[in-house]
Amino acid sequence: MTIGCGCMAAGLILAASKAEAAVSYAPLTLTENGSSDPFPSDPGSSGFFHTFPGTPDTFDFTFEGPYLTSYPPVDGLQPTTPIPVDVNWHGMGTLSFSRDSGDGGSSHTAYPRVTGIDDFGPPVPGAEFPGRENVSGELYFIYGTQRFNFRGDGTAPTTWTLEFDFTTLANGFLPAGTLLAFTDIDGVNTDGEMLTITAALESGTNDPFLAFLDRNDNEGEFMDEAVHNPLSNSYTFDDADPPGADNDSVAYLTTENIDTLTIVANQGNVGGAYGFKIAAPSGPIPIPEPATAFLVSMSFLIVARRRR
Repeated sequence: MTIGCGCMAAGLILAASKAEAAVSYAPLTLTENGSSDPFPSDPGSSGFFHTFPGTPDTFDFTFEGPYLTSYPPVDGLQPTTPIPVDVNWHGMGTLSFSRDSGDGGSSHTAYPRVTGIDDFGPPVPGAEFPGRENVSGELYFIYGTQRFNFRGDGTAPTTWTLEFDFTTLANGFLPAGTLLAFTDIDGVNTDGEMLTITAALESGTNDPFLAFLDRNDNEGEFMDEAVHNPLSNSYTFDDADPPGADNDSVAYLTTENIDTLTIVANQGNVGGAYGFKIAAPSGPIPIPEPATAFLVSMSFLIVARRRR
């Protein structure tokens, strides 16, 4: 199946260093918050860094953010104009964010540079932060660093809840074909790092909604598979992941239209960090069929690695 508007503008698909072209993606970006807390907490000249407070807050978000060009320019990756976002992902949505326990830190970063499914650049000449080659050999150009990070910089294990409401996007839902990518969910102690993704589907069913897309590894170990739970319609990445999976990245495509996506993130590793991204394609892409169980953990909630 193919999702998208069916039309491709010049520059929509960018030539890669391989024979085939790679699809460009626009990551979800927060735009403002609903409380009196300053947003962003740390504005920059070309982007921003926002540290989430310990109190609950709401945010608006969009896939049509202002950072959809690479910065600084990268040979072969810089379009003459910002990349377009498929019209099915246009509009604004709402994020409800809360830190439910503990004192760890969480943040959202938004800067205009090209990344891959990890938080580095695609492994091509001239990339600012060259990434590792993906298992498939394919390239994915994500125009921005708009990731959500969860850090173990407190004194106690911490849990956060993020609920993304997509019902105010162009079609009233998050379309199938959205990229979810995760990086650096590894189990290195008994508390470990764990992330659970639960979806309310536009269809009202509890069908599997993620299909494995790609992955890369850092130390020869892979993050464990994310298991679909049909009762809760969720997938879980947990601290069963081996220590050797440190800094690995995996990515999925969504296979169903989604009304809301709830993410419960746990961080129990002192000094540890992991993250994810959600990104919209710049044009129509084929949607693979989801596996019925044990999907490899590569949702296009990209778990973005925190550079230390």
